[in-house]
Amino acid sequence: MQSDDPITIIIALFSLLVSIAVAYTSNFRKANLKLSLGRNIIFFPTYLVTPANKKIVGLGFNLPITFYNWSPQGGTIQRIRLVVGRKDDDDFYDMAWTTFVKIESAGNFQDENLAQPIPVQARSSVNKIVRFDWSPELG
Repeated sequence: MQSDDPITIIIALFSLLVSIAVAYTSNFRKANLKLSLGRNIIFFPTYLVTPANKKIVGLGFNLPITFYNWSPQGGTIQRIRLVVGRKDDDDFYDMAWTTFVKIESAGNFQDENLAQPIPVQARSSVNKIVRFDWSPELG
């Protein structure tokens, strides 16, 4: 038995739209990767010895970052770049991630591996300590 009542049809169509919206947000929405920066940044000098035995001095720092993804699809962080500059100034300092580091039991930082893409699964998070290096000689 079919109903030709307009109120029943409107309620059915509204229910269908709500069901489609819920299905999209709970199963089909693309990855929405975000990051949260730690409160502590550890700065240190860096030295690079060239083949001509010249030491290049720069600045490095370790930054704890949490990447999170609360959507139903996973995603990948391809790279992280940090650009530092002053307001109303055309000078910018571009720093790329170099390595991931870990804290040893003695409290020292040890290189874990080279910076590479980070997969973040659906409804999960990944914690990394990322090392950035900058040198005036290298730009």
